[in-house]
Amino acid sequence: MNLANPNPDPNPNQFFVLYTIRSYGALSFAAIANVRQVVSALISIVYFKHVLNSLQCLGMCTVFLALAAHLRFKWHARSTRRAQQEGTGSEASNRWRTADSPKP
Repeated sequence: MNLANPNPDPNPNQFFVLYTIRSYGALSFAAIANVRQVVSALISIVYFKHVLNSLQCLGMCTVFLALAAHLRFKWHARSTRRAQQEGTGSEASNRWRTADSPKP
């Protein structure tokens, strides 16, 4: 082991983390990590027969739904911005256009 590479055998999961962030962005990675944690918690709750009170259930749902809403709004803003940059207007105006109809 040396100072340039303190870990002689790097974790292959690190590659997937960096690849996901580079390809899809940090918000998508956070969503993936959050889903993984929620699924892991639910499996643990079922497997070990834990009992959750209503406040704990509300907390899990709130965190997961808030991240899902943030992700949805960000993706919508990104698609709207791309449509405006292409000069085609919003996605709604292009949704029903056929090959024969003229471009706006």
